[in-house]
Amino acid sequence: MPNIDFLYDTADNTLETIIDNGVVLNQGQTNSISFRFFFKDYDQNIPFTNSDILSLGCLINIQRPDGTSSNNVITSPNTEDTCYNLVISDWVTAKSGTLTITAKLYNAATEVTTTFGAATLQIVASASVSQDTIEDAQYQALLDSLAELQSQIETRRYTVRASEDIAAGDLVTFAGTTGGSGKILVAKARASGNFNINTNPEYIFGIAIEAIANNQEGEVQTNGLINNINTNSYTEGAILYPDLQNAGKLTNTPALPPNNRMPIAVTIYKHQNHGILIVRPTFWPTMSQIKDVDTSGILTGQTLKWNGTKFVAGYSSGVFYDGNLPSQAELVDYMTWFDEEA
Repeated sequence: MPNIDFLYDTADNTLETIIDNGVVLNQGQTNSISFRFFFKDYDQNIPFTNSDILSLGCLINIQRPDGTSSNNVITSPNTEDTCYNLVISDWVTAKSGTLTITAKLYNAATEVTTTFGAATLQIVASASVSQDTIEDAQYQALLDSLAELQSQIETRRYTVRASEDIAAGDLVTFAGTTGGSGKILVAKARASGNFNINTNPEYIFGIAIEAIANNQEGEVQTNGLINNINTNSYTEGAILYPDLQNAGKLTNTPALPPNNRMPIAVTIYKHQNHGILIVRPTFWPTMSQIKDVDTSGILTGQTLKWNGTKFVAGYSSGVFYDGNLPSQAELVDYMTWFDEEA
């Protein structure tokens, strides 16, 4: 099987070179080609061993000329050539243009992922696409159909109207409606003012998948995958939370109490243009929103006490033991006394 070899330098996590071995990628090719991924410390001239190959996983991200991506594709360890193999065919070369390959090594023991420099290959346009490959129009129609199917089944996406300028990737909150139009008004998520997500986390609505100008309509996703978005400031595999200091933004760092640290999404793929998020907001209520808790009028120093129906605010009146009193010394040294007149 023809090979194209990708050589990576573990000293600085860069692409050293590509050896195409005379192989030309043509649009709609039907023959299989093996991509082989080699790793070596070129500074110290230390090659990878078979032990390295078997202990580390190699994941590949493939960005095709049509803008679609295949992320974290698993390669096969090849101990004969001390590399990783990935066999590709027309699923990669259906469109002509630039193909971008990004390799990552994953250490399962430490859960550390190392990303190496991107490699690019050219897919040469073909005047006559093989019958084994669908035509461009059919291919685009299939992509559109799959995108629509994903929108209906795997995701929840809504057309909304913005009450302020909103950027792609912003976390937004419910901010009212536009009446009979059926459209929902949204605003950037904030930890203050109206629709405060700290005190009322249920206002969280979703993530904008595109920039929406003030008073204009756009789409917000409340659940599922978002593709082709800027996730460059996030960590792959990390949970994202509301950034309480910056309206609409997300962060890898959860807020500390008494702020609400609702998990909003997970970063699947880190990339400036083709990043991927999976959206799954989890609304953690405040104590006052739990159905059997009444915190109305609570004061500093008060606790919650059960009144037979619900927990209510009040001062604690003592410490009680049920038939198992502590020793006299413990009563004197460790007992906390309460002054009911205070």
